[in-house]
Amino acid sequence: MKTFSLALALLCVSAPALHAQLDDTDPQYRAVCREALAKTFTPPAATPNLKPDCDSTVTYFGIGQAVDYKAALACAAVEYTHPDPAANPSNPFPGAGILSMIYANGQGTAQNLDLATRYTCENWAAPSEIEARLDHLAAARETPSAQPLDLCATADTANTRDWCTSIEARQSAAERNRGFDTLRANLTEAARVPFNDLLAAEKDFEDAHIQNELDLTGATPVFAGFHTAEKTFQITHIFDRPASDAAAPAPPVAATPFLSSAQLEEQNNLADRFLEDLKRVTAPSFTETYDLKKAEKSLDASLKTARVAIPKKLAGTTITYKGVEDTEQIWLNLRDHWRAFISLTNASPTIADQTAAYVTLERSRQLSELITNPR
Repeated sequence: MKTFSLALALLCVSAPALHAQLDDTDPQYRAVCREALAKTFTPPAATPNLKPDCDSTVTYFGIGQAVDYKAALACAAVEYTHPDPAANPSNPFPGAGILSMIYANGQGTAQNLDLATRYTCENWAAPSEIEARLDHLAAARETPSAQPLDLCATADTANTRDWCTSIEARQSAAERNRGFDTLRANLTEAARVPFNDLLAAEKDFEDAHIQNELDLTGATPVFAGFHTAEKTFQITHIFDRPASDAAAPAPPVAATPFLSSAQLEEQNNLADRFLEDLKRVTAPSFTETYDLKKAEKSLDASLKTARVAIPKKLAGTTITYKGVEDTEQIWLNLRDHWRAFISLTNASPTIADQTAAYVTLERSRQLSELITNPR
C-alpha cells in the first residue's frame, strides 16, 4: 500500500494547512480526501446540556454499561467541535475516530459514507491506517453489507494497538468491578471495610509488580487520562479504592500516567486471577489444606533463586532484585489483608493460615516464572 501523508492524521489542523500537506501525498488518497474536505460541511451540533467531559468510547464500546450509539454520537460531536486541549492527540478514538465509525456503519444514525470519509481524513492515525480505512469505505460503497469499519481492525501501529488494548482493559475492569460489587453485597457490614482494604492492597501490589517485575525494555507507553463522566477514570485503573462509605463502591482514582501495552495486559491478567481467588477462598467449598510453613519455605527458596539469577539471567532488562524486594514488601502487606478479610468471612479457625499459604504459593510460582519466563 502506498504511503499517505501524516498530515491527514493530525487533529484540529486547519483546512488550508491540511490541503498544503496533501500536495505531497499519493494522488489516489490525496484526491479522495481533497474531495471529502472540499464538500460543504456543517460540524455536528453539540447536544444541549451534555457534559463537555463525556467520553464517547464509553458509550460506543459499552464500557461498564450497555452500548449506546446515539449517546456516543452526541458525545463525539462535543469532542469534535470542542476538543479538550489537555487531551492526548495521539488517541485515535475521541471525536473524529468515533464519528468515522458511526457514520461508516450507520450506528445510531443513518449511514453517511461521505462524512465517514471526511472524519477518516481528519483523524489521528498512521498513513497505512488511514489508507486501509479509506479502502474499506470505498468497498462499502460497492458492497453495502461489508464488514463494519473498526479502527482496531485496521490498527497497523503500536500507538493504535495500545489504545485498543487500553479499551479492552477498561472493559475488563468494568466487568471485574461488577464481580467485586456482587461479592461486596453478600458480605456482612463488618467484613466490608477489610474487603475494601484488600482491594486497595491488591491495587498497590499490581502497580508495583508491573513496574518492577516486568521487562520494560523498549516498551511503548500508552497515554492515560481518558475523559469520562467522572473525570477521573484512567486506563491504568483496575480496582476501586475504598469509599468513605465502606458499603458503597469506591470512585475511580488517578493512577500512574503511563503504562505499556504489556503492562496493561499483565495487570489485566493478574486482576482476573485476583477476582477468581476471591471467589474461590470465600466459597463454602474452599476446604483444601495448605501448609503455611511449607509455602513460606517455597517462597524463601524462590527469593534466594531470584537474588542470584536476576543479575545473571536478566542483565540488560529493567528487572532488578531491588525492584523485586520492594514489590515483595508490598505483597506481604497484601497477604496480611487477605488474612484480615478472610478471617471475618469463614468460621474455620484455620482458614486464615490456609488462605495465606494459598496466596504464598501463588507468589512463589510468580517469582519462579520471573526467572524462567520473564515478561
